[in-house]
Amino acid sequence: MKELPSGAEALQVEIRRLREKIRILEGEAGAFPDLAGNRPDISQDQEKKENLLERERDILQSVMDSVKNSHLAYLDLDFNFVRVNVTYAAACGYSPEEMIGKNHFTLYPHPENEAIFAGVRDTGMPVEYHDKPFEFPDQPERGVTYWDWTLAPVKDRDGVVTGLVLSLFETTERKRTEEALRQAKETADAANRAKSEFLANMSHEIRTPMTVFMAAVEHLLQIDRNPDRRHLLDLADQSARRLRALIDDILDFSRIEARRVELDEEPFELQSCLRSAVDLFSLAAREKNLRLELEVAPETPALLVGDPDRLGQVLINLIGNAVKFTSAGEVRVCVRPRGDTVEFAVADTGIGIPEEKRHRLFQSFSQVDSSFSRRFGGTGLGLAISKGLIDLMGGEISVRSREGKGSVFTFTLPRREAGKHPRALGGEPTL
Repeated sequence: MKELPSGAEALQVEIRRLREKIRILEGEAGAFPDLAGNRPDISQDQEKKENLLERERDILQSVMDSVKNSHLAYLDLDFNFVRVNVTYAAACGYSPEEMIGKNHFTLYPHPENEAIFAGVRDTGMPVEYHDKPFEFPDQPERGVTYWDWTLAPVKDRDGVVTGLVLSLFETTERKRTEEALRQAKETADAANRAKSEFLANMSHEIRTPMTVFMAAVEHLLQIDRNPDRRHLLDLADQSARRLRALIDDILDFSRIEARRVELDEEPFELQSCLRSAVDLFSLAAREKNLRLELEVAPETPALLVGDPDRLGQVLINLIGNAVKFTSAGEVRVCVRPRGDTVEFAVADTGIGIPEEKRHRLFQSFSQVDSSFSRRFGGTGLGLAISKGLIDLMGGEISVRSREGKGSVFTFTLPRREAGKHPRALGGEPTL
């Protein structure tokens, strides 16, 4: 590689060039006498250049030292330090002046990094790394450290590499914090899964004897006509059904959290699924003088592929809430295709939801107002379960509402028509 002049050598070249010009001018002084009186003062010119060069070096050092959170260095082509900032020097245990002339890889031997430095020097292409690990040979107690670093070539006007600029920023603390957060999240997730599995198991264990109890009460209601005892049996039946509904909600919620819900993939008649869900609330709507309407757009596919039971569960939750929280007016269930999805909307003219409380709608064990649980009942799990099921089915749910005017809950599911689905045609599903 051709040896390139340093800053001082370049200055000497410039002085020699100026002296040669002066010599030529002095040789022509006989023809041009007044030129002799305009001879430049060589010593003064050199001093000015040296002062300017020193001033530029001081400015460069000040700029480098002002960068407190990074290690900055300028190295020659043999990877010796030409200039470093205070932060870099302090980390090495030296002053900036003491660092000059020391070799980077004598201080920190590292064959892999030395090859990288040589590659930048030889190709003139910069490199950049993030969270690159490094172990200090003289500080084993620090263990593995991590660094963001950039190495860029410095080129002259002809594009020839004359040195390297190195910038280092330690990311060890950030890396350790990220790792601690990751481990904490994994621990929390494991605890949540354990909680959900416990709830699922306990709910299942409670559900079995509750089923037997409900069957016994129902049998007694059929054979015992005594008015006094029948009143008590009616209370027991109502309480058992409410408890069974609570257990079912907790079981579903815990299964969803634990990702233990298995979805069926089968062709089903959408109209039948919708009608079954709506008909469950026909009597309740009539008792409250509410209009309960089902509207299905003509272009909606008649046969879909999915889990009709889970879809029905979502519709029952949404329609049940709409009827429960509406005292006058109507509840409408609207279905229509929208692109590659099917859109379901449940609209009501009920009490509505204040804007500042909508963020709590899909949280578990949460209701918009604590007085609702006393006035309307419920566990606050219905919407959380619905959202979980919709997520599992690949859909999305949203809500629009005006307090005192009503609400519209809208969810979409992938549009998978039975006639276009492999399983519906008797073939194997594709991945």
